[in-house]
Amino acid sequence: MKMKKENDELKNKLVQLESEKKEAEIEHQSQMENAEKLRESMLEKLHMLASDNKFLENELNDMKMKVEEFSISSRKFDKMLSYGKNSGDRSGLGFDVNGTGSSSSYVTKFVKALQEPRRKASNGEAFGNSYTTTNKSNSESTFVDPKHFIRSKTFILICHFCGKIGHIGPRCNKLRKEIRTKHNTPWISEKSNLKVRFVAHPKGMNRISKIMPNSITPNVKQVWRRKETKICLLDKMSPSSE
Repeated sequence: MKMKKENDELKNKLVQLESEKKEAEIEHQSQMENAEKLRESMLEKLHMLASDNKFLENELNDMKMKVEEFSISSRKFDKMLSYGKNSGDRSGLGFDVNGTGSSSSYVTKFVKALQEPRRKASNGEAFGNSYTTTNKSNSESTFVDPKHFIRSKTFILICHFCGKIGHIGPRCNKLRKEIRTKHNTPWISEKSNLKVRFVAHPKGMNRISKIMPNSITPNVKQVWRRKETKICLLDKMSPSSE
């Protein structure tokens, strides 16, 4: 009887130990899984920290380069400033060192302009490349180079017929005499007389040329007829036939 009881007790203990073993194995497995998850998360954090570390290192190198460039430029700027004048040095700006203030001793001197050589003006110079200016008090005129000629607002009267200065073409006595002699001389035909008149009065000739048409067409009325198979006829009807 005692042996059976002990055997039953041992069996119960064995069952309990097996159940405890299974529970321990399950707990160990869960702990292993948690440890693996923790390990993976730590590895991810490690990679992120490594990338952040590289980024910060690159940024640090860039900042070092900028600081170095700034220091070089600041040294150059300091060197340039050292070459300049002091804040109290006012020489070269019209400042009198003796303490009189501004340089009032300097006097402005005006120099006379150069005068071009004068010579008498001839009638041909009015139509040439040179320009002449008359003087009321003196009969001589000043010769001016056309390269250095400056147009003034004063109008110089020049006759384009005789070339003299002081009057214009319509007021020229020489032109009037020539026109009178041409009117008094007998002419052979009317065409030559009209030609001379047109030459003497170019403005009238221009007006007539503007009024007259380019080509004088006869008094003919043109009518288009129906197109035939072979020949296209143009019927010309005069006002008399109508």
